[in-house]
Amino acid sequence: MRRSICCAKSRTRWSRVVPERFVNLGEYYRFCAVLNLQPLRDPMPPARLKQIPEWMSSELIITEHARVRLKRWLAAGSPDADPAHVVYGGDHDVRVEVVHVLSRVPPPVLVHILTTTLVIGVGETDGGWWDVAPAPLPQPTSEPLCIIALAWPTYIQDRTDAIEELRGIAAHEMAHGWLCKPRRPSVPTEYAAEKLEHETYIELASKVGSIEEVIAPGVTNEQQAAQLATVWGFRGAGTDHTHQMRAARRRVLDRIKE
Repeated sequence: MRRSICCAKSRTRWSRVVPERFVNLGEYYRFCAVLNLQPLRDPMPPARLKQIPEWMSSELIITEHARVRLKRWLAAGSPDADPAHVVYGGDHDVRVEVVHVLSRVPPPVLVHILTTTLVIGVGETDGGWWDVAPAPLPQPTSEPLCIIALAWPTYIQDRTDAIEELRGIAAHEMAHGWLCKPRRPSVPTEYAAEKLEHETYIELASKVGSIEEVIAPGVTNEQQAAQLATVWGFRGAGTDHTHQMRAARRRVLDRIKE
């Protein structure tokens, strides 16, 4: 049975960034299939825009893991949530911007982050901090507990620009949380062995000339997260595709130099 999606709550805080993205007819039918909506018989562009939620985009469902999470959200009744309920530990100023970012991401991403992710922030003048760990996440899911770590961008002097940068980085990391494959949590006693195995794999790939195959998945992940954060309307390094792809390459190549 096809269904409709009520977006009344989310419309108050979500505005379409690129209205033209829904003009493509093939994309419209794909969105209907993913959202379990009945396509219109003769969908003209205005009708498509009205039927498809404003937050829907190709970038949001570019990975199979994202599509699974979206379907899980739909099956739960398309709930919305309060961004202020983020599970957070750390600097207050960083938390303010995290809540702001969460108020701008699509409802399924918001619910996913609130129920799977602990966000940690280090502030503008902090070198570190100690506190009691936040309470457990509000509801169990089939996903492991994930962590997003954010640091105030002290390399930017202007505070307004620094806030914009921090928001873009936070959105980028939330996009990773939505798009990426959930990995099995590492057991502390196994971490060293897993790290050594990965480093050995990178070294061998370098020797046989297939390092680009090792780099490619990370580059793709960074590009997809940057694109999704851009669609959500953020700016800065978190949405800079070139910067993120270069950083992904550098992380792998630096391990070879070590």
